[in-house]
Amino acid sequence: VLGGRVRGKLRLDASGPTPVSTAELTLDRLPVERLPGAERTATGPVTAALNLSSNGVSARAMADALKGEVSVDLTRASFTALPANALSGLVVKATFGGAGVRPAVGAGFTYNNRKVEAKATLDALPRLLAGEGFAAQLSLAAEPLSAQFDGRIALRPAPGIDGKFDLDVRSVAALATFYQEPELDDKRVHETIVRLIAKMPTIAACSYKYSIGQ
Repeated sequence: VLGGRVRGKLRLDASGPTPVSTAELTLDRLPVERLPGAERTATGPVTAALNLSSNGVSARAMADALKGEVSVDLTRASFTALPANALSGLVVKATFGGAGVRPAVGAGFTYNNRKVEAKATLDALPRLLAGEGFAAQLSLAAEPLSAQFDGRIALRPAPGIDGKFDLDVRSVAALATFYQEPELDDKRVHETIVRLIAKMPTIAACSYKYSIGQ
């Protein structure tokens, strides 16, 4: 299929009062640039594995009861929007736990020779498919910074987010020791704040240089 190989089996058992379906698929060395919508974003082979099961009398019930996992290996793919070799080793894994269990998505990759881990715990699958909005817990961990979001993402009628966002930039936190003084009166506190703010353009410039692989 599309220059790659697809192996697996699909099974639907409707002999009982509640239909049961299972899917086991493996995609091997499928050229990612041949996938719809990916022609201009990435090139190279992708390997994926899908192992899912569900039961229900309707499509919505089956979506709610979905169990299993999906993994996608893009370690040998390259991305056209990024400098050469900037991002590598990308592996994405999604886990579905069934009715009442929120699906989770995790990704690991290397960006500019530094490990990055991203995690997301999302709302129940029927709410995701509804297209109105969903609850989400998101986290990103890397050497330069870590970020976390816990709240709700709205899609309609107007896109937006509502929740708690925490950002820890290690280069900024390290400045607290750079301007360390044992006793600070109000005047010195103000001077330290001004000094810290004055360093932000330098940190921003370094962040940009890092983002383009320099």
